[in-house]
Amino acid sequence: MDFCVCLDTAFQVEAQRSAVRTSDASRDPSSDFADVCVPSTLSPPPGANLNEQQLRTFELVTRWYISRQHYRRNPAANPCPEPLLLLVHGGPGTGKSHLAKSFAAVLPRGSVSFSATTGVAAAALPDGRTLHNLLSLPLVDRKFADLTPKAKDTVQKNLGLGEDGELSTFILVVDEVSMLTATQLAFVDHRLREVGERTLPFGGVGVILMGDFYQLPPVGTEALYRSALHSAAARGARRHVGAQLFKLFRLVELTQQMRAAACATQKELVDNFRKRAHPLQREDLAKLKVLTSADVKADPTWLDAIIVTPGNDVRHAINRDQVVRLAKRRQVPVLRWKLPIAESTASNYPPQLLDAIYEQCPEAWGYFVASS
Repeated sequence: MDFCVCLDTAFQVEAQRSAVRTSDASRDPSSDFADVCVPSTLSPPPGANLNEQQLRTFELVTRWYISRQHYRRNPAANPCPEPLLLLVHGGPGTGKSHLAKSFAAVLPRGSVSFSATTGVAAAALPDGRTLHNLLSLPLVDRKFADLTPKAKDTVQKNLGLGEDGELSTFILVVDEVSMLTATQLAFVDHRLREVGERTLPFGGVGVILMGDFYQLPPVGTEALYRSALHSAAARGARRHVGAQLFKLFRLVELTQQMRAAACATQKELVDNFRKRAHPLQREDLAKLKVLTSADVKADPTWLDAIIVTPGNDVRHAINRDQVVRLAKRRQVPVLRWKLPIAESTASNYPPQLLDAIYEQCPEAWGYFVASS
């Protein structure tokens, strides 16, 4: 799938829609702000240094937020804005998270709820939570059901329910969209309708999906965009609903490399790492600096650097070795224990095979180092 859709097109469409909504020359749009404490515009936070793509997206989102505020405060005098449904797509280093944090910096606290499909990604967002925790979604799709009264209270508390019965959350950000399934997107829509406005997609809450579809897909099923491409043949009503919902999202493509902006070589390598259509060549690897023991001695923080591995077997082996090294540096013992194997599985294996699993598989053990 080609994701190179121009941001300018999306921005122009939104501008045209806004022009149509305010084309009545007899009406002064600024009068909408007279009786409510809602700003007419919002500027990026100081020092944000948003590039042109980020800035246009920031303006689109904040303009929608202001329009939504006006409608909620005085629906008789202000039109209901079209749903804000955005897919902010881009590779590593293009500023997706930086853009999200800019929203958090200028919009009132609680008006944006940040979530992600993984705990690691959620932890990097302002007050981030996993999507499942935020909306009380089951880990197994078949167990999805309407909220119980207690669970509904929890979700409303997570999203902020005001004294007027309205949600404080105007915008829901979902990071790591590559791991979101069409079925889960349908669940998000259902949940937000349960606690919000039932007649509007996602309960009237603006939804911003962020991520990179070149990254890891969902486990055991297809990526969200593939479900949308094959929606006519999608298995299951919920997956079909989610695929149709995804088609409502407007694509915003962030293409400007910010993290590696100062180094053209690194930028090229990052792009090649990301896209399978451009596999790494030997000459690419030759451009990478080799980390030596002298580098580690000069800068010991390398000892705790994150290591990218080609597979889980390598990852588990490195983790085991790092645990031992950490214990030696701190002169403390390593506590190690066998992780239990599911009884239904262990009962089918002879004792010799179970012993071999523990002997050959580092991931079958738990490790602990004091003060780690």
